[in-house]
Amino acid sequence: MKRRGAVTMLDRLVGAGSRNFWHVVLFLVGSMALGVMGSALFGLLTRWRGDSTTVLLLLFASAGIGLFVIAVILSALIEVRRQGTELEPNESAAFEPHRGLVVLVSPGQGRSSQRSIERHLGRAGKPGVEHCWLLYTAQSKPEADELADRFGGRGAAFTPVPVRDFASIHSAFHAVESAISQAMAEGLGRDDVIVDVTGGTKMMTAGATLACADRRVAIQYMKGKYDAGGRLVPDVDPIPIKVVLAEVLGQPADEPEADAAAETPRSGDPGAG
Repeated sequence: MKRRGAVTMLDRLVGAGSRNFWHVVLFLVGSMALGVMGSALFGLLTRWRGDSTTVLLLLFASAGIGLFVIAVILSALIEVRRQGTELEPNESAAFEPHRGLVVLVSPGQGRSSQRSIERHLGRAGKPGVEHCWLLYTAQSKPEADELADRFGGRGAAFTPVPVRDFASIHSAFHAVESAISQAMAEGLGRDDVIVDVTGGTKMMTAGATLACADRRVAIQYMKGKYDAGGRLVPDVDPIPIKVVLAEVLGQPADEPEADAAAETPRSGDPGAG
């Protein structure tokens, strides 16, 4: 146990040393480049203006603006990296669009659902979502209809699916299983399908997650930005995060898929239809 801990610590130190080495190299190269550019700019401005005092003032002003721009860019990059390092081992923000998408729609949460769908649209010749099922309750039906109208003309089929009881895990479970079975019937594999569990009620999220675990389908949630007090920062687009439940649960990779026809919800299931 001690040997394993020592090896792990050594790996971390070596990795950190390698990263620090390249950081030092980049810093030195950047410093040399800035020095050369500064000298060249000073010479050009001196020839143009003639007055060295004016030239120095211009250089200081330019340097200040440049440092401000660099600080803003670095701050944004650090924030993106910070968000990425907070992900769990089985989570990822960098993944390809899925051909099949199931979204739990909430009342007044159109922005999150819209961002979820946009993440899976095809871009630059790359294929995107082909089938999207919008799971809604009586309260969120207007949002589901609006999403279907907004994205329906972009080469994908959008199908609103009612969830009969928003307070029932059982109802949400069978509604999501029904959507997954429809995806399989369309020729999609389980790796082609992802379910966004961000919307809906807590019971709907639980039912959807259980259905995905049962069918070995990945889930997605929209990761927002929070302040130091744990409050959601408004007007900041959330980041779609993919979670591979099969890896989280330790399910074997070679387990065969269930037959789609056999998994179609029964007529007595609350989420059927």
